[in-house]
Amino acid sequence: MRFLVVDADLIAASWTAEALTAGGHHAFTAADAREAHALLALADLDGMVIAMPMPEDSGWQLLQALRADSRTRGLPVLVVSEGKDRVRGLLKGADDSLPKLVEEDEVVARAERMVELRAAPPGGLLGDLSEDSLHQLLSSLERERGTGVLRLIGERRDGWVELERGLPVSARYGLLSGESALLALLDTHHGQVTFERRREGEGIEALEIGPLSGLLARLEQLEDRLRRFEVHLPETRANLRIKGDLDPELATPHDTPYDEVYQRISALPGVTIEELLSHEIAPEIHVRLALAVLIKTEVVEEIRD
Repeated sequence: MRFLVVDADLIAASWTAEALTAGGHHAFTAADAREAHALLALADLDGMVIAMPMPEDSGWQLLQALRADSRTRGLPVLVVSEGKDRVRGLLKGADDSLPKLVEEDEVVARAERMVELRAAPPGGLLGDLSEDSLHQLLSSLERERGTGVLRLIGERRDGWVELERGLPVSARYGLLSGESALLALLDTHHGQVTFERRREGEGIEALEIGPLSGLLARLEQLEDRLRRFEVHLPETRANLRIKGDLDPELATPHDTPYDEVYQRISALPGVTIEELLSHEIAPEIHVRLALAVLIKTEVVEEIRD
């Protein structure tokens, strides 16, 4: 792959270029936006690495120009910066961001990964979930009766949905599969997504999940319920413990796994919400709702110092 490294710090630019070269790639360097534009016109690039900030905000102007030009709109860009500039880079159209002090192999791996993600097949699509929610993309594909595989690389884990004539037929998100996986995916708002189209009849014929509209209605109901209880949830790193007995009515079969959440907290004293979510008991919105109800009813409490 061929990368252009744009960095006003010539030593840092050289270090990044050497890391990419050691990883088996070709790397060029530019000290400012003017040099970058000149090299863009000469070189056939697979990706760019831009270090922020640059003098007079020229780095942000460069990124904006890349995304405004149809010839470079699809060029993968990795922003190297610190603090809020990392988030700003993603919001301005970068594919990924890294802090300035990282290992060489991570720079190479992230650069390669963003290029692979951008390599959407002909007729496919690519979206950024910080701009478009996944259910908006899926709803569009449902209306188009699209057939293919939609893949997501999210903040916590990766997932995919297989569509047959606009209907979800199978899905996986981390350890979750089927309907639970799709609900978890629908509640994911950050990450990158691609859709690989294929001809009808090449996939699964028997529907496992059914129309998306029913799942979206259920997600809305869950979100409404969670909004009523969200105020009772402590911070994600707060330690939790069992305070009382689980209400038998809550322990009966539900979409929301009150009993499983209760059992996990009981078996793992001092577990945090963040750790509990990583167990993949159920879709995150289900686990949060179960926790909110358990805390509201004083079955679970936060351990305070």
